[in-house]
Amino acid sequence: MIKRIFAAMDFTGFEEFREHYKLISDDIVLCKVGYQLFYSDGEKVMDFLREEGKSVFLDLKLDDIPNTVEKGIASLSRRFKFDYITVHISGGSAALKAAQKAASESGIKILGVTVLTSLDKNDMLKLGGEGDIAEIIQKRVDVAKEAGIDGVIISYRDLEQGIDTGGLLKVTPGIKYAEEEKGDQKRVATPKEALGKADYIVMGRSLFRFGTKRLKEELK
Repeated sequence: MIKRIFAAMDFTGFEEFREHYKLISDDIVLCKVGYQLFYSDGEKVMDFLREEGKSVFLDLKLDDIPNTVEKGIASLSRRFKFDYITVHISGGSAALKAAQKAASESGIKILGVTVLTSLDKNDMLKLGGEGDIAEIIQKRVDVAKEAGIDGVIISYRDLEQGIDTGGLLKVTPGIKYAEEEKGDQKRVATPKEALGKADYIVMGRSLFRFGTKRLKEELK
């Protein structure tokens, strides 16, 4: 079993999800469910993965006032079984603490989103971010540490630049093989590179395109 890689189930509905799931289910124990799939067939998918015994990362990137975030996670945890959920760090320390409060009762881990891998320095400047993107990310990681959440979503390139995550779990998206086009992600890495610095990585299109056999070969 491949234990440090989340398969990103970014599909339009249950049938498409199940077809792709069959391709990797024997080797992958961690599954990420984003809001595209969750909003279309969330109940069926989440119940299916629970029956399959998979560990689920619910990637909803919550971003709201503290009370709403806390109640949202409480409602989700009453209905579904999952192990991780994402909250935007840009929502502030109070929202992160509220998320942690709601999740701790169910043993769910909160992962704070630093900066999306589709954004670069120019994008951040347009959004009002001052300074180097690494400085912005470090400030957000520091907020996450102060709030007491469990981990952060952070790119390999940011880890490579020496971002200090302390004892937080490091979950890295933007994973592609060296020969692939970057697509809409600007801060990417190969699986082997990323696992050298991250605790977990998230793979979607590349995993399903090349399969787990290629992944195992890459990680030898």
